[in-house]
Amino acid sequence: MKKLILCLTIFIPMLVFGQDPGVLNLTFNPNPPTEGGTGSANFLLASFAGDIPANSGLKVRIAFGNLLVVGMTPTTTPANSFTWVYDSFGDEWVGTQISPIIDGDAVAIVAPYAVSGLQGSTAIVNVNLVGVPSEAEGNEPLNDNINLSVTIDAALPVKISRFGIDNIGCSQSQLVWTTASETNNEGFVVERSFGDLDNFTQVGFVEGAENSTVEVSYEFIDTYPIDETEAFVYYRLKQVDYDGESDFSDVIKGKRDCSFHVDGFTVTPNPASNETYIKSDVDNEEPKMATLVNSNGQVIEKIAITNPSQRLNLDSYLPGVYSIRMEMDGEVVTKRFIKVQ
Repeated sequence: MKKLILCLTIFIPMLVFGQDPGVLNLTFNPNPPTEGGTGSANFLLASFAGDIPANSGLKVRIAFGNLLVVGMTPTTTPANSFTWVYDSFGDEWVGTQISPIIDGDAVAIVAPYAVSGLQGSTAIVNVNLVGVPSEAEGNEPLNDNINLSVTIDAALPVKISRFGIDNIGCSQSQLVWTTASETNNEGFVVERSFGDLDNFTQVGFVEGAENSTVEVSYEFIDTYPIDETEAFVYYRLKQVDYDGESDFSDVIKGKRDCSFHVDGFTVTPNPASNETYIKSDVDNEEPKMATLVNSNGQVIEKIAITNPSQRLNLDSYLPGVYSIRMEMDGEVVTKRFIKVQ
C-alpha cells in the first residue's frame, strides 16, 4: 500500500526576548492522518524563564504547504490568548498574543488542515514564531527548530463519526452509529461481550451503504436473556469490505437497567418537567399499551410501548400528579409521577 509522508516543520527564527518561549509536545490529531481526511497540528507554546506580558509583540505564523489545505481558524487554550488573521498572500494564519503567558504555563494551539495531496507526496506545515526583540542587554537570541514526519495512512474505507448506546434495559440495547463516508462497505458485524472485553461474539449484521459521501445513520436492537447476571455489556463493530478486509470500531460500554423487574416498570425522571421515560423490557416485536391517567382518574393518553426506554413528551400537560398503568405478567401495574413547571 502506498503511503503519504507528511512532514511538520516548526521553525523559530533568531529572536531576542526578555523571556524564553518555546514549543512543546508537537502532535498530529488524528495520528496518523489519512489521505483525503482532516486533522490538526497541535502544540504547546510555553514560557520557561519568566512571564511573557500581554501585547509583547509575539506572533505565531502557521503556514501549510500546497498539499495541505488551510482549515478553520486555529484555537487556543486558554481561549482568547491570541487573535487570528488569515493572510491570503502568504496562505497562512497569523496569531498575535493578547494575554500574558505565565512562567511555567503554556498555551495549547490547535491548527486544523485538510489533506489534499496524493499518496506518495510530501506535505509540509511551517510554524514560525516572530516578535519584537527585548531591549534588555545580555539576552541570547532564540533559535529553536522542531521537525516532525509521519506516514499518512490510505483513506479509511469507512469513517464512523458516532457509535453509542441510545437506550438500554435489562434485556435489550439500542445501538446507533453514523458514518461520515463509505467506500466498498459491505456492512457491520455487531459483537457483544458481557462483563469484560475478552468474550466478544457476533449478535447481528447490518448491511452498509456500499459507497457514500454523505452521512448515513444505522440502528441495531440487541436482545439478550433477562436473567443474564452481568451488569455491564460491551459492544464493538466489525466493518467488512466487499474484498474481505475488515476493521474494528472502538468498544462502547453500557450498564443494564433492571430496576423495573422489581415491580414491573419504572418512570424516570420523577418529578419531570418536559419529558420522562417509561422503562420496561418490551420490544418492537411484542409492544405493550400503557394508559396515562390524571389525578381525577381521567384517561389522558394511550401509549404504545415499543422499546425498553419509551419517551413520554410532557410539554402539553399541566403540572400535577399523573399515573401510568400497564399490564405486566397478567397484572395491572400502576406508577405515579409528578409533572412540574
